Amino acid sequence: MNKEFILMVDDTKMFEADAIARTSQAAEILLKHAPVTYLYLDHDLGPKSEKNGSELTSWMIENECLPPIIHIISQNPEGVKNIEAKLRSYGYVYNKNEYWWEKP
Repeated sequence: MNKEFILMVDDTKMFEADAIARTSQAAEILLKHAPVTYLYLDHDLGPKSEKNGSELTSWMIENECLPPIIHIISQNPEGVKNIEAKLRSYGYVYNKNEYWWEKP
């Protein structure tokens, strides 16, 4: 059985995770090379980041690096809406019991 690999993409928050990416650049490397099964994703990734969470979501779709479960942890309502719209258009559904997005 494969172990879950939890990635957190956020410039400031701390969660228990296998890896924390503070920029979109670091997240892209991990998403390409690590077996990410669960992603905590923020929208506003700070000034050192090349992309915000919505742009990173587009990159994940284009590069087929979307983990099966994504939990949006942003406090930016517009950013959340943008990420949700992209996930929905890619076939993800919102699991209201778990508060995350998943690929059925």
